[in-house]
Amino acid sequence: MKKTVFLTAVMMLLTSCGKADSARTDVFIFSDASAEISGNIEKAAGKQHLSAKFFPASPEKLLVEIAAKEGDLYIVPEEMFKPFFDPEGLRPLGSHPGDGEPYTAAGSDGEKRVYAAVLNKGEKRLNGYTFQLNTDMAAFIPIYAKKTDEAMDLIEALRGQ
Repeated sequence: MKKTVFLTAVMMLLTSCGKADSARTDVFIFSDASAEISGNIEKAAGKQHLSAKFFPASPEKLLVEIAAKEGDLYIVPEEMFKPFFDPEGLRPLGSHPGDGEPYTAAGSDGEKRVYAAVLNKGEKRLNGYTFQLNTDMAAFIPIYAKKTDEAMDLIEALRGQ
């Protein structure tokens, strides 16, 4: 009897821990940012129920993370993203692209859609924290992402500045 109660309690604890993690949107950032900048971004992200994870700006590491099918939003240096742009593996960010939108393609219905957003270098603000992008970044949502609405909100917040 005690063993059953203990196992039930452990299962409930593990289940509740899993739900807490699934409530977060995983943002994977590939950058050579300093520890101070990455720390500020992680703090700002935590206020929005985002989990920001930093990786070195390496194409190999990007491929590994995409192949692992982890992450709801990827933010990578635009120069690193250009050779990997393939709309088949990405969720569309919107239709009716504006002039000069670089990452567009026609969908199955023939309508042109945007598949990645450019976050221009410069000062960005998120939840009271300010940070500086020293290079243009590309933000995209992989086809397997679960938290697409939250990822879209973050892209819009970072682009709108």
